[in-house]
Amino acid sequence: MSAMVDIVLVRTVADVGARVRAGRHALGLTQAQLAQRLGMSRQWVVDLEAGRGAPGFGAVVTALAEVGISLNAVPAPDTSLLDAIVDRATR
Repeated sequence: MSAMVDIVLVRTVADVGARVRAGRHALGLTQAQLAQRLGMSRQWVVDLEAGRGAPGFGAVVTALAEVGISLNAVPAPDTSLLDAIVDRATR
C-alpha cells in the first residue's frame, strides 16, 4: 500500500515559505524552535515564511527537510493545450 503524497507546485520563495510554515505548524513548532533546529535566527525563519529576502538554497532545502517536506525536481507540465482551451473559452 502506498502513502498518499501531496504535490505542490512551488514557483516563488513565498511558495516555499508557505510550505515551511505549514510544516512547522503541523509539527507544533514555534518559529524560534525551528530556527534553533536549523541553526538560524528566528528572523531568518520569519523572512523565509513571509517570502522575503534571498535565503541560500541549501538552507531552504534544510528547512524543508526539517519540517518533513522533500524537494523533488520534475519537468514542468506542458499546459499549452489547457491554455488554448481556457483562451478559447474566455473569448
